[in-house]
Amino acid sequence: MVLLLLIYPSRAAAQVEIKTENGITVVHNPKTPAQVKGAPLLLALKEDLVIGKKTDKEDYWFSLLNSIAVDDSGNIYTLDPKQIRIRVFDSKGKLLKVFGRRGQGPGEFSGPGSIEVMANGNLVVSDLLNRRYSLLTPDGKSIKDVSYGSFNPSRLKFDNQGFLYALNTIRSENVRWELTKFDQNINPVAMVSSLERERKPRGVIDVYQDSYYFDLTSKDELVWVISSKYEMNVVNPEGKLFKRIIKDYEPKKITNADRERIEKEESSGLPLKITVELPKNFPPVENLLIDGQDRIYVRTCDRDDKGGAFYDIFDSDGRYLSRFSLPEKEKAVVVKKNKLYCIIPESEEGVPLVKKYAMEWK
Repeated sequence: MVLLLLIYPSRAAAQVEIKTENGITVVHNPKTPAQVKGAPLLLALKEDLVIGKKTDKEDYWFSLLNSIAVDDSGNIYTLDPKQIRIRVFDSKGKLLKVFGRRGQGPGEFSGPGSIEVMANGNLVVSDLLNRRYSLLTPDGKSIKDVSYGSFNPSRLKFDNQGFLYALNTIRSENVRWELTKFDQNINPVAMVSSLERERKPRGVIDVYQDSYYFDLTSKDELVWVISSKYEMNVVNPEGKLFKRIIKDYEPKKITNADRERIEKEESSGLPLKITVELPKNFPPVENLLIDGQDRIYVRTCDRDDKGGAFYDIFDSDGRYLSRFSLPEKEKAVVVKKNKLYCIIPESEEGVPLVKKYAMEWK
């Protein structure tokens, strides 16, 4: 077990500024973690579990791994879109069950994109190719399939009442992304926010185009952010914006070396010559997660001296508390009951892994 990075605010840390503007609470955070009375200042991460290394055991390894979910008992649901397998492991990494098969019937998938555990314990699997989501019992029995109809939702998040938040993509002359609230039958309830961009011609890749990241609190409040702006928006279940959480940051310039590396990565394996469009700076936000205590974790463009990605941590009021870093390949996807779960798309051995860390606040 390896103890990872510990970071906490200095004695001279700047303070958080909280004010009201036009009826909206604005929480303005400094660049460095602030001192918050009564809040824990130090976070320790300790490796607790790795799943996927046992390639000699059937169903203990993955061909691909694009999504995981965790229930209240700590059981881990993993989605392998290549093998069309959902594998369920207990909190110690023991394989409990395997289900899923290719097809278009009940309990079958063609292009599973994500898996989520709902508040009642049932599972939701989005299926991009079948253009639907599937509602399953925890042991994989089909409850119902719901068609997306004319919508193109992705990044599905269900609240405690069964409403669905998703990013709906509309392609016409331009491309439009709408962060939308749906009911369980994919009837739109409200559009929260939207972005529109000019469609790029063939052979042009906009690597860092604006992206939405969002998650839900235990109170069904939606927290969303656009990657190019370090400003989180908090919306209540009725759809009203009532808080903004802003953090100062130092823009990270995209150097010539970065450009060469990115262009090489984006063109690798492609038969066509491509043009890579890059902004002046890296986008400050790369992902957003919320844990059971409504702390917010933001993956940033900042890197440590080993190339690891920094995550900023905010408390439930939006105050910047602390930060930690993870190796670049480890993508934090779930934080639950003081456990942090990561997906490693490809390990040094060339296989996908699930890694769990124990979190200790002091």
